[in-house]
Amino acid sequence: MAAKKAKRSEAKVKAISLHIGLNAVSDAAYGGWTGPLSACEFDANDGGRRESEGHKSSMLLTKKSARANVLTGMRGAAKALSSGNLHAFIRKLCLASLISVSVAACQSIPDVSGWNQATKDVTGAVTMGFNNAANVNGDVARRIGETPAFADQANRYLEVAKALTTRANDYEKLFGAISDYSGSLASIARAAENSQKTVDSVAGSVNQLVGALGGTSLAGGGFELGKVIVVEVIKIKAAHDFADAVQKADPVIGQIAELLVKDLSDLQRAVSITKDEVIREAIEKPNESRLKYRSALERRRTLLQATVAAAITPPQTGSLLNSDAGIELARVEQSLRDADAWYKPVRDDLDHSLQVRAKSEELVIQTGRAVQAWRASHASVAAAIKERRIPETGRLEALALKIRDLASELKKEK
Repeated sequence: MAAKKAKRSEAKVKAISLHIGLNAVSDAAYGGWTGPLSACEFDANDGGRRESEGHKSSMLLTKKSARANVLTGMRGAAKALSSGNLHAFIRKLCLASLISVSVAACQSIPDVSGWNQATKDVTGAVTMGFNNAANVNGDVARRIGETPAFADQANRYLEVAKALTTRANDYEKLFGAISDYSGSLASIARAAENSQKTVDSVAGSVNQLVGALGGTSLAGGGFELGKVIVVEVIKIKAAHDFADAVQKADPVIGQIAELLVKDLSDLQRAVSITKDEVIREAIEKPNESRLKYRSALERRRTLLQATVAAAITPPQTGSLLNSDAGIELARVEQSLRDADAWYKPVRDDLDHSLQVRAKSEELVIQTGRAVQAWRASHASVAAAIKERRIPETGRLEALALKIRDLASELKKEK
């Protein structure tokens, strides 16, 4: 009878499970990185519940999962399972003891929310910037067109305004899709999931991004990527984890970025064809005679100011109020003040138009740099996920701010 009880007791301890879940790691051991997560403890608890029947289940969660505690748990399992020589212990440990450690997600999926936010900031700034640039360039085109002799030049500016309007619509779609793609990667990272479903999500996000490009007017967008997308998506779906999937998506991201940069270069050339001299001449020509009169007044004032200054320099004792030069200077200055009533609006109109042209070209240039920075940052994200570190986003964030400032300035020019 005693022998039967001993056998039943031994059978009870032949199935032991130890579940270890880490929602964080020691920053001292990982170079300052704490690997914050939310799902690892859940996985350990879930594993413990599933193995509870027929197992003696133990749990070590984040704060209690220090090395000493893990070793103690393993030694306890080994002691309970051992019943003879070392060979029998190893056989029993391997067959009858289950040890699960839920840390894989935090090891391979770092936080990419900063990169996602920087991408969204660029998207918002570009969309606002191009809409504002299209509006104010249309105003400049109409202003130049008010001078009949400059109808051809006005049409050139109008073509630029139309090109900016088209790009505003295209870039809103494409940068929106880029933002959605980065948001998808950030969501996967937050969920800390590393499965085939994760890999499929990356492939699906790339497909959506390419689909958005095909719906724009960018030259060769759909055709060029269409030739490679099938092969690339197959490669992405064959990836063994999230990091590998993002790395395999990088060539597609590179091609999208190249097409965008080329399109922005073409647009920059179109904007640069418009010249400051055309704006200046178109606005000043209707006021040509008045501007000449005002320039003559300014020259006369400069001459009279020199004469008056000489008259009151010792040993001269002439009165400024009674001198002919002083009286004439007062009249000239009054005439200039009267002229400001019409001159200032002309000057403001000219400055506004010149600023619109300069800022529109700068917007295109900075957007091209932002695309290149985003392309580089995507490669950084792929490497960061593989190396378990936070990706670099400083340059992307700085360009987002610069584009947003330009967009705000263009809005003020309206």
